[in-house]
Amino acid sequence: MVAKINNLIQTTNTDLMFEVTIGPDCSQDEITLFSGITDFTYYIRASADLRSMTPLFKQSVFGCGKRCMLIETGVVPTGYQSPAIFSFDKYQPQAKISTSDTSLHGTSIELTIRCEDPQSETASASEETTATVTFYDPCYDTEILQEEI
Repeated sequence: MVAKINNLIQTTNTDLMFEVTIGPDCSQDEITLFSGITDFTYYIRASADLRSMTPLFKQSVFGCGKRCMLIETGVVPTGYQSPAIFSFDKYQPQAKISTSDTSLHGTSIELTIRCEDPQSETASASEETTATVTFYDPCYDTEILQEEI
């Protein structure tokens, strides 16, 4: 725990007013990756099955803040969010993949989930994990054979 004194004000009389904030000393917080995300093949189906990617980050100081972000590379020519990203929860953190877009067949996207403590002053203030998602349409290589009966 640390106590910080903010807004120290001395009035014209002998009163001294100040605000005290008590909480954890987050300047020494370290974030470590306990369990990362792994590469996988997403099978494109009409049902657009939902696939979750959930890493686990640990913090060394209980009660400190953590902010997480999703960084994507690949697939989209503009370099912005892939149409296959269904959602990203920056608090948990968790990325969800879902698509029925067969035009993604044969493409891949690299996803990085990074978490950091913005108040930490340590070299381990952030950590990240990266995985590649490859999209595959199981019907792409299907051959339809026609036989006479």
